Amino acid sequence: MNIRRAVLSLSLKHSLTQSCAVLWVKLLPRRHPYSTLQSSDNIKIEVVHDKLEKWEKLLDLWLYHFANAPVTSNIGAFRTDDGKIMLKGLLKDSLAYDNSPCVVAWDTHRNKAAGFILNHTFHVNQALEKCGPPIPYSNYSWDKQWLQPIQDLEHYKHYVSMSSIFADYRYKKIMKAQIGCTGPDYTNQKVMSRLYQKGVEQVQACKGVYDAIVGESTNKQTYRLFQKFDFELLHEFDLVNRYPSFKNCGNPQITVGIWMKRL
Repeated sequence: MNIRRAVLSLSLKHSLTQSCAVLWVKLLPRRHPYSTLQSSDNIKIEVVHDKLEKWEKLLDLWLYHFANAPVTSNIGAFRTDDGKIMLKGLLKDSLAYDNSPCVVAWDTHRNKAAGFILNHTFHVNQALEKCGPPIPYSNYSWDKQWLQPIQDLEHYKHYVSMSSIFADYRYKKIMKAQIGCTGPDYTNQKVMSRLYQKGVEQVQACKGVYDAIVGESTNKQTYRLFQKFDFELLHEFDLVNRYPSFKNCGNPQITVGIWMKRL
């Protein structure tokens, strides 16, 4: 009788163990075979010089940035079908503007761009260096409802930081990080941090060519990123106070920081 009870007890324990194991497996989240949550080893950071040839691979990220970034997401025109067509033209024009390299994070498993930083070079005297003015965002056929905030966006991206830096520091040539973005599948992967690290190293390697690297923060993440790479916060401004056209937009409570790293 005791032997029979012992056998039944062991059988019951074994059955319960198997059931718990099956339940545990079922509760585990399923991952896509190429999920970036598994490892960031599949992300390769590359400095791209033939950037115009890569425009199609960067387009989805570019459109995602304008639709979701803190400042640009306030402009509804960027999310319309017509707006996306004009943004495609803006991407091509921005890549063709000069020969400043673009830093791109490639997902080698999924064969797609995970993020990128678009850089432009600016001189204290653009005409003297035979360089054209910055790419005008407002040069496209935008709906009149959105034209003023788009013009203000253009001013903030192109002129606010440059005018103050060239005037206050007497620099002759700077590298400007115009657009930095990562895809929605690559959050919390430190992709932007790796992009900036590569970008800073690349500019520093050009000894004596640039006086500084410049960029803007629009949220806590970019604020901390510039701190991490020893950028100096030159000044901050409230978006709506400087540009009233953003007053009636969806998320106008944005503080913009102008940052600079001396070289």
